[in-house]
Amino acid sequence: MRTNERARARKIPPTAPAARKRNHHRLLQELSDLRLQLKNSEVTIRNVKDEAVALRRKQAALLCRNIELEMAQQELEAQKREQETLKQSHEDLERKVRERTEQLSKAYELLRRIFASIHVHIAYLDRDFNYISVNRAYAEADGQVPEHFVGKNYFDLHCDDEIRAVFEQVVRTGEPWTMYEKPFRSRANGRGETYWDRSLQPVKDLDGSVSGVLLSSINVTGRKRAEEKNIRLAAAVESAADAVVISTERGIITYVNQAFEKITGYSKQEAVGRDQHMLDGGKHDEAFFRGLRETIRRNGFWKGRLLNKKKDGTLYNEDCTYSPIKNQEGEIISYVSIKRDVTEKLWLESIAQSVETMNNIGYIFAGVRHEIGNPVNAVTMILEVLKSKLAHLEPKAIEGYLDRALNEISRVAYLLRTLKAYNMYERPDLQRVAIGKFMEQFLSVVREDFRARGILITVALAPDAQFCYADPRALQQILLNFLANASDALQDRKDPSINIRVFKRGGMIRIEVEDNGCGMTEEEQKTLFKPFYTTKPKGTGLGLVIVKKMLTMMKGAIEISSTKDKGTVVNMAILDGTGREAGQAAGQRGHSA
Repeated sequence: MRTNERARARKIPPTAPAARKRNHHRLLQELSDLRLQLKNSEVTIRNVKDEAVALRRKQAALLCRNIELEMAQQELEAQKREQETLKQSHEDLERKVRERTEQLSKAYELLRRIFASIHVHIAYLDRDFNYISVNRAYAEADGQVPEHFVGKNYFDLHCDDEIRAVFEQVVRTGEPWTMYEKPFRSRANGRGETYWDRSLQPVKDLDGSVSGVLLSSINVTGRKRAEEKNIRLAAAVESAADAVVISTERGIITYVNQAFEKITGYSKQEAVGRDQHMLDGGKHDEAFFRGLRETIRRNGFWKGRLLNKKKDGTLYNEDCTYSPIKNQEGEIISYVSIKRDVTEKLWLESIAQSVETMNNIGYIFAGVRHEIGNPVNAVTMILEVLKSKLAHLEPKAIEGYLDRALNEISRVAYLLRTLKAYNMYERPDLQRVAIGKFMEQFLSVVREDFRARGILITVALAPDAQFCYADPRALQQILLNFLANASDALQDRKDPSINIRVFKRGGMIRIEVEDNGCGMTEEEQKTLFKPFYTTKPKGTGLGLVIVKKMLTMMKGAIEISSTKDKGTVVNMAILDGTGREAGQAAGQRGHSA
């Protein structure tokens, strides 16, 4: 504004009054205008200020509103967060409830299955002894289904005043009750008297009051009977005439009976806890006992004869059977042995054998006198004839006499060869023999000869009879004797046949030779093993005697059964060769009974 005034002042000439007046007037007018403008400006300013105040008020109100909105938004968001939290908590709670419900359902189902399937008899009764629930085992014991019992009273089915008193006591006191091997007789199932382990447990509410009872029972009748049987068995074992010894797998004695004490002189207290080798008589080495244990593992038992020593040092012979005792896994945990003192029996048998030997010697001398004496007498007579009449005899007659003499001498030679065979196998060479191969070789030698005689030979070899333990030379001589006897018995028989069967029985190899020949009477069978007793015209009566001796030396045996006009069965037993090595000593079973 000052700039405008200075500009106007410069335009007024200093020498012109009128102009100055006009200028003054104009200036006044301008000043008035300026004042008006200023007034208007002030009004405008006031209006602007009022508007600014109003605006500020509006802004303040708007700010407050925004603050309120923000606070409301925050509160809303907080509420939403709370709702989300509540919703999440609700979902978590529902999930936990579902999980817990499932767990409870599974637990209930598991308990229900256990309750239903457990072999223990369980019944749940209220405090008045009415059935609420029973499991399947309880129901089936009476031939019923579980639903049959629900709602019925226990004592309507089982009248027992003693048990009623026990039930009432459990309800009254809240204390459990248990009894073992309680005799019980049911009217429903007709099983008679049985024995039970029984337990009665009170079922209590939260306040501790008894609301029912849980009855559990286990049928121990089988155990009770087994215990009674074991008691009887123990009494029988204790009073048995034979010694009974139970030992660990290491041979430590854990039990002996009275017979053991009587036989050995050791008391129970002295024997239990000691090694069985305390009885060893010194005849059997460690290899023998290893073989004994191996035989038990292979065959399930060992049977043989031992030389043992009593407490006082006296030696005695015992027939013994060892058997293993196994656990459920089939492992040997102990051994039981049954022992019988056979010292006196062997002494008596030796006396009888001596008597029999003397009788046999008598038979042998008589047989030798007969079998040699007759040919000698015949040869003597022939020589006397030749001596006295030689000059008068024709050459052909002389030749006839000499042939007769040679025949008689041949008979003596045959007898001497037979007697030599009797002593040939005093010490047999026992070895592991493959039965199939042996029989094949043996039959290849004899089959053609028997086929020429019209005799059919069949062989049946059992799969488990693979090896025997014998002297192959002696075994061949034995079978040749059997077949020769069968061949003689089959003369003039229709469809003659010999059936050979090889099988395993009782830990021994059995060879059975059966023919459909003429057979023998009972009287003839009694003399089979007597020297020089024979029913064959050209026999010596020594064949079966030699066979029996060879089998005895090989720890074998022979049995013969025959029916007149039907046939004969010869059955011999020899040691099983399974598990044995060739040339193995017979010590492991050299004392087998």
